[in-house]
Amino acid sequence: MAKKSTVDLQMLAAEGGLKELVLRWFTDTQAPLILQNGNFPDWFQGLAARKEAEDLLRDKPLGCFLIRLSDKAIGYILSYKGLDRCRHFVISPSPEGQFVIAGDCQLFGSLTELIQHYKVSPIQPFGEFLTSSCCEDDADDLYDVVNAKKSPGVSVQALRILWDQVEPGKKQQIQQRQKEPPPALLPSLPPKFRSRKLTGTVSVDEMSLSP
Repeated sequence: MAKKSTVDLQMLAAEGGLKELVLRWFTDTQAPLILQNGNFPDWFQGLAARKEAEDLLRDKPLGCFLIRLSDKAIGYILSYKGLDRCRHFVISPSPEGQFVIAGDCQLFGSLTELIQHYKVSPIQPFGEFLTSSCCEDDADDLYDVVNAKKSPGVSVQALRILWDQVEPGKKQQIQQRQKEPPPALLPSLPPKFRSRKLTGTVSVDEMSLSP
């Protein structure tokens, strides 16, 4: 499994483009912040496609959620099981290293803070709450699962391998950098939609992210 994940990463790196940029951003700035006791949290699903997220959430209870790396911009996507369908929200990093859901103005110091907030405050305009992560209910599941299809994304295991391959000296530099004020610049990407005044959080369902 580890070999396969490493090969997937090498193929993506060879392709270049946005995925490579997202992976580099994640490894250089996000991995040391997300890792908890050496592991990624159960709500983090790596670089997963929209359909893959919806497949994971399809049979889950209302409010079940996951966070994945965006495949269209520098940032994350919050996906959760809504009342009538799965919803997807862009989580953008600010120049100061905080996070905000697209359409909202409230900044959070970490993804964990963002999750905890929306567990007690409804996501507007739908009035829905986050409950548990998509993998939390499966923590005690002893059944084996056959993974018969290849994912176009990058798994959490592959991201962990990528982080483990970072030289110890560079890891220390990255982790030290997290304690200092972060640089104000993010990788330059073309805007996906026109700026407009928003009154609440905006679901990806309500706007196209395709060029």
